[in-house]
Amino acid sequence: MHLFFSNQVLDHAPSSSDPVQTARRLLPRGLFVAIKPNVSLCDRDAAPEGWYRFWGKVHPNMLNDTFWAREFADRPHFIGSLPNGSDQIVKWAKAPSKICDRLRGDLLICAAMI
Repeated sequence: MHLFFSNQVLDHAPSSSDPVQTARRLLPRGLFVAIKPNVSLCDRDAAPEGWYRFWGKVHPNMLNDTFWAREFADRPHFIGSLPNGSDQIVKWAKAPSKICDRLRGDLLICAAMI
């Protein structure tokens, strides 16, 4: 199995879908993992005061849980937040399905079988 891994990078790509499409093309069977600031909190009242300083407003692509769910709607995927979703992703890896946790952590993680 091959791995595509990105940590805090895809928000800066010129196109949000290009890295996903490239990973699908290059990895006929593999695992896609992306970690980034959890901008999904922006859509909720739960964002702590001062949270926007965390990502510095320099991310042209604000990739949230809705984006990842759409990109991998046809694949087993996990969308969660760290550190909250750490236990959930281990369970997902043993039996891949479509899982989205409560997304309350500072970092968003997306893992998908491609």
